[in-house]
Amino acid sequence: CGHGIWLGGRWDGTENRWEWEDSTQITAGPIGKSDGSPLIIPSRPFMNWEAGQPSGAPHDLEPLMYMEVQGGKWHDSQPNRYRLGIVCKESEPLPTGTLLLEGPYAGHNFTVPAGRPLQVRGLLGIGLRDSDHLVALERGESCGSPHGATALGGEGLSIPSSVHDGSEFSWPGEALAVGGVYALCWCRKKESLTDCRHPEDFLVPVGSIFLQGPLLEQRFVCRSGERCVLQLAWPEGVTPIAGLLSVARGGRCGEAGAEEAEGFPGGPAAGLDHFEWRPLRATGATRALCWCATPVAHDSWEDSNSSAALEPHVACSSPSDF
Repeated sequence: CGHGIWLGGRWDGTENRWEWEDSTQITAGPIGKSDGSPLIIPSRPFMNWEAGQPSGAPHDLEPLMYMEVQGGKWHDSQPNRYRLGIVCKESEPLPTGTLLLEGPYAGHNFTVPAGRPLQVRGLLGIGLRDSDHLVALERGESCGSPHGATALGGEGLSIPSSVHDGSEFSWPGEALAVGGVYALCWCRKKESLTDCRHPEDFLVPVGSIFLQGPLLEQRFVCRSGERCVLQLAWPEGVTPIAGLLSVARGGRCGEAGAEEAEGFPGGPAAGLDHFEWRPLRATGATRALCWCATPVAHDSWEDSNSSAALEPHVACSSPSDF
C-alpha cells in the first residue's frame, strides 16, 4: 500500500471544509491540530487524526487525508508526495429475488400442567402442515441433542400434527416429569433426509414448554390416628399451582390412584403446596402419593387422576410401630 491508504477524504478550498469524496461534510471549516484522541461525538462525523495532524497550514498545502497503515491514524498530505493505496468497493450486490423459508417461528412458550397428556396448540410459522413433528428435550438440552424428555411421553417425540395447518401437537401418555423448562424443536419428514424418529433429527428451535409440577421422589412420614400435613417442594423458578393430592390404594399412581386409600378422610386433598388430611384411620403401609393440577370444569377427578403419576411417597405408620 505504500505510505498509507487514502481514505477518500480531502480539503475542499471552495467549500472551506474537510469532506469525503462524495461531498459528505466531515468538518464545518478549518480545524486545529489533534491531540491524538479519536473524535467520537454523537451526531458528529468520526475523526481519528494523529497527534499534531492535520499539519498543513493552511489546509490547502496538504489537502489529502490518508490513514497510516501501522497505527490507523489519519494524516494530511500534499498531492503526489506519497504512493497511497486506495479502498475500493469491488462489486455491488445484485438483488435477485426473495427466499420464502418454510418452517415454524421461533420464540414460542407453552405452559402446561404436569400429570396430564402433553398438548400444545397455536404453533405459528410459514407453510406448516399436518404430519410435522415436535420433540421436547431434557432440561438444559438444545435442538439436535439426542436426549428427548422421555418422562413427558412418547420418548419426548410428539404424535405427528393432525391438523392441516400444523399448529397442534400431542404426546402419547402423560407428562410425568419434574416441573421446569424443556426445549421444543421441530422436524418435517423428507425422504432420504430424515424420518423424524430420533430426537437428534429435530434441528429447528421452536421455543419451550414450561411444565408446572412439583419435584419428584419426595418422602414424607405421617402417623395413623393423627392429622397428616404435607408440604410439597417445587423446583426453583416454578410457582406452585392449585392441585390435588391422592393417596393411591396400590403402590403406584395411575388408574388405581383414582381410588383413594382407605383411612384418608375426605378423598383427595386440595392446595398449592400445602395439603392436609384429618386424623388418619389408615393402617401402616408405604403408599404412593399422586399429584395432579386441579381439573378444569369439564374434567372429573377420575379423568385427571389417571394422569397424575408423579409418585412422591408418604409412609403411614401405625402407633404400634413407635
